[in-house]
Amino acid sequence: MSIKQVVQLTADDKDIYPVLSDTGWIDLPLQNGAVNQGTWETAQYRKIGMIVYVKGLVTCVPDKVIAILPVGFRPKTRFTIASVGYNASSAQFVKLNVDSSGTIDFTATSGTYARSIKCSFPAEQ
Repeated sequence: MSIKQVVQLTADDKDIYPVLSDTGWIDLPLQNGAVNQGTWETAQYRKIGMIVYVKGLVTCVPDKVIAILPVGFRPKTRFTIASVGYNASSAQFVKLNVDSSGTIDFTATSGTYARSIKCSFPAEQ
């Protein structure tokens, strides 16, 4: 079931309900050998209002920076969530880290895995 809310604003409402800006999806420049996983979800980021969204499925080795978010798209403090890494025969839990400097990396036990990125966080002020 989906819920949709429709709001009609008048000229007098514009100061009460600011319009949220949306950058649209922007490809995330990958580095240190990280690559998008085939035709699966491309690594991308966007900002709607002051919330940043990052998504994608990338193949990379653990403990290396895979990308750097630009200024304005970074969290105020380090942001870490649990994620999953996959290879041909198994899966493992990994930590996805997004630092206040904009660096994105995964912490895992070992191996090259396809790693899922799905997160959102408040943008730096």
